[in-house]
Amino acid sequence: MSNDNIYKSTIMFTDIIGYSSMVNKDQSHAMELLAMHDKIMEPIIQKYNGIIIKKIGDAIFAEFPHSIDGVQAAQKAQFELNKRNSICNSKDKIIIRVGLHIGDVIRKNDDLFGHDVNLCSRIESIAPVGGIACSSNLISSLSKDNDTYHREMGYVKLKNITHPQKLYKLYIDKDDYESETSLQLQQYLKDYGIDIIDMDSYNIVDITSLAILYTLNMGKEEDESIAYSITEELINDLSYVNSVRSSSFNDIIQFTKSQLQHSDIGRKLQVDKIVSGSILTVGDSIKLNFELLDINSGKVLWSDSWTDLIINRNKIRKNILEGILGSLNIEIPKELIDSLSEEISIDADAVSEYNKGKNYALEFLEKKSDLDLAKEHFKKALKLDSNFIEAYYMLSIVCERMGNYDEAESSLKKGYEIANKKNNLRGKSHIHRGFKILYTRFAKYPQAIEHIEKALKIEMKLNNPSFESQLRMDYANALNKIHSYDLSIEQNKQAIDISKTIEDDRMTGLSYAHLCDSLLIKGDYSESIESGEKAIAKFKKINMINYIAIACNWTAEPYCRVGLYSKMYERVVEAENLISGLDDFFREGKIEYFKSYYALSQNNESKALDHIDLSIEKFNFAKNTVQELQSCIEKVKILIEINKIDEASKMLGKAEHLFNQIKGNYENDTFTSIKIYIDIKNGATDRLVLDELLESLNKIKDYSVVEPYWYLARSYNYLDLNKLAQECHIRSKDIIENRSQIISNLEHQELFKNSIYNKKILSDLYDVKTEIKTDKIDLFAFCPSCGFKNENSFAFCPSCGNNLKQ
Repeated sequence: MSNDNIYKSTIMFTDIIGYSSMVNKDQSHAMELLAMHDKIMEPIIQKYNGIIIKKIGDAIFAEFPHSIDGVQAAQKAQFELNKRNSICNSKDKIIIRVGLHIGDVIRKNDDLFGHDVNLCSRIESIAPVGGIACSSNLISSLSKDNDTYHREMGYVKLKNITHPQKLYKLYIDKDDYESETSLQLQQYLKDYGIDIIDMDSYNIVDITSLAILYTLNMGKEEDESIAYSITEELINDLSYVNSVRSSSFNDIIQFTKSQLQHSDIGRKLQVDKIVSGSILTVGDSIKLNFELLDINSGKVLWSDSWTDLIINRNKIRKNILEGILGSLNIEIPKELIDSLSEEISIDADAVSEYNKGKNYALEFLEKKSDLDLAKEHFKKALKLDSNFIEAYYMLSIVCERMGNYDEAESSLKKGYEIANKKNNLRGKSHIHRGFKILYTRFAKYPQAIEHIEKALKIEMKLNNPSFESQLRMDYANALNKIHSYDLSIEQNKQAIDISKTIEDDRMTGLSYAHLCDSLLIKGDYSESIESGEKAIAKFKKINMINYIAIACNWTAEPYCRVGLYSKMYERVVEAENLISGLDDFFREGKIEYFKSYYALSQNNESKALDHIDLSIEKFNFAKNTVQELQSCIEKVKILIEINKIDEASKMLGKAEHLFNQIKGNYENDTFTSIKIYIDIKNGATDRLVLDELLESLNKIKDYSVVEPYWYLARSYNYLDLNKLAQECHIRSKDIIENRSQIISNLEHQELFKNSIYNKKILSDLYDVKTEIKTDKIDLFAFCPSCGFKNENSFAFCPSCGNNLKQ
C-alpha cells in the first residue's frame, strides 16, 4: 500500500524487563528466553485478533481492531507469564511490561506511524514491572459491560510529550486488583521515579525532541574519529538550543551498530525526530549525507548531500544545524553561530592529528599505550598549529590521566592564554574544566572551585542547561571538600531542577545521588536517604542496572549511619544481585562492609568479622587503599569490643601499614585514637601521647568525629585518670547529641542514638571499664632477658624487645 491510510486502532507495545543485561551476561541464554517469549506472546496476540506489526529486538508492536481485544491479550499474556515464572529460577524468568492506547494511526506499507503510536510506546516505558498501563482513551472506549479491573495512576508526564497523560494500571483479574491498594500503587510509582503531575500548577512548554544518530563512517577505519567527533559535537551544539531537546551521546551510542529502523530507534529514545548521516573521506575532502526524519509521520523533513574540506568542521556542523533547525523553523542562537564562526584550526594536518588523538583519548580506558598514542597525536597537532585551543585541552586531560601533572598544567595555561586572546568562550570553558579536574587531583579545592565557577558563568551565558547541570554537580562535590555543605546542597538542588526541566532522567538520578552524598557528609541522614531513594527510582525508571547498584550502595550508607540496618541490608542485597558476576570489587567491598554492620546489629560478631575480612580483601583487589584501611579499622573496633586485643593489635599493624601509604594527604583521628588505646593496653606508650591528642582535638572548632574522644575516654579510664576520662566521655556524648540534631527526622534522631556504637558510647563508662579490666594482662616486673625494670608496665621490653606478658 503506497498511499497513507489514516484510521483509529488499538495499539500495544511490550518489552522484556532487563533484556539488555541478560544479553551482556549470557547472550545465548538471553536468545533462548526471547524465543520462549515469542512462543508465548504470538499465539495470544493472534487469538485476540491482533496483528504483530513488527518485533523490535525484545519488544513487540501490535495492533487490535477493538480495545477489548488488546485488553484481553495483555491480561492473558501477563497471566501466562506469571504462571510460567512461578516455577522458574530467577535467571529464567521472563518479565514484561505492556502499554495500551487507542488513537489515530498512519499506515505506510507494513508499518504504523503517528503521534498516538509514539504515545503508546511512551506509556509502555512507564508501565509497572510485570504489569499493564493504558491511556484514559482506552479505558473510556471499553463497554461498561466489560468486566475489567483498573486503577487510576494519575497524570503522568511522559518524556517529550507536551501534555501530561491520564493513565491507568490494568489488572489481570479481580484477585490481582485486590492484591494492591491505591496507596500501594502510588508508592510503587514513587519508587520507580514516575512523577504524578498536579495539573493545576503544571505549565505546558512546547519543545521539539530529536536524536542525532551516530554518524556512519563509509570510509577507512582511521576516519572513525571524524564520525565520532561530528556526532558528539552536533549533540553538544543542539544543547545550546532551548526549544530543542536532544538525546545525549550516552543514549545514542548504544544504537551505533543497531539493525533497528530509525523510527524504532526514535521510539526507544523517546523522541519525535531522528537525524542520521554518513561520511566518506577522499583525500582532504569529505562527502556528507544527512537527513531529518519525522517518526510521527514517517516523512523526511530535510536531506542534503555535499562535499567539503575536512578542515572545515565548524562550517560542516553549521550547515547541518541550519538544515535541521531551518526545516523546523527554529532560529540558531547567536552564541552558537559565534562559536561556529572560527574553525578550531586552519591546518588540515593538525585537525587530522587532533582527531586521531581524540579517538585514542576518548576510549575511556586507562591503557597506557592508548594514552601514549593520544599524547603523541596532540603534540603533533600543536606543532602544526600552536594556537589549537582544543588540542591543548585534550593534551592536558591525557597528561593528567598519565600522572604528568606539571605538563597538564602547562598545557592548560597555554590554551587559556590563546582562548582569552581570541575571546573563545567555549574554549575557555573547556580549559576551566581542565583546571578543575587537575586541581581537584592536587587537592587544591579553592582553585578547583574558582575554575568551576568561571566555567559555570560561561555556560550560563551560552545558555546550555545540560552542561550547567553537570557543572553544578561538580561544583557541589568541590564545595564538599571545603566543608561548605549547605552551598553544596544548594548547587545539587539546582542541578536537579535543571535536569527535571530538560527531562533528563539520567542526569536527574545522578543529581539526586550527589545530593544524597552531600547530605550524608553534612549529617542529615534522613534527607540523604530520601535523595538516595529518589536516585534509585530514577535509575529504575530508565532501567540503568549499574546505576541502580551504585545508588543502592550510596543509599545504604545513610541507612547504616542512622541505624536502620534492615533497610540498609535490603539495599545491599539489591545491589549485590545487580552486580553479581561483574567483578566490581569496589562495590563488592562496600556490600561486605555493610553486611558486617548488619551482623553486628544481630549480635553476631563472628559473622561480622567474616564479612569485614571479605570487605578488606575486595578493597585490596580494587586497589582502594583508603577503603581497605577503613575496613581494617572497623575490624579492629569489633575485636576490641569482644576483648580480642592481641588480634586487634595484629590487625592494627596492617592498618598502620596502609595508613603510611596514604599519610601524605590523609588524616584519620579515629585510627590514631584506637592505636593509642591498644598501645596503652599493651603498655607500649604512656599518657603523654594521650594528652597530646586530646590537646590537638580540643583546638579544632566544631569537631564532629565521635570515636577519637570515645577511645581517649577508654584509655584514660584504663589508666584510672577518671577526670580526664569523664571529660572525653562527655565530649563524645555531646558530639552524638549535636549530630543527632542535624538529622531532620525526629524518629531517626533516636535511632541514631541507639545505633550500634552510639548506644555503647552513651552508656555508663564504668561498664566499659569493667569489661576492659577483665582483659588485663599480667606483666613481668623485670625483663627475664635483660633485667630491664618494667615500671611503666610495658608489654614488650623497650630495651631488648622481649615479650613481658606472663
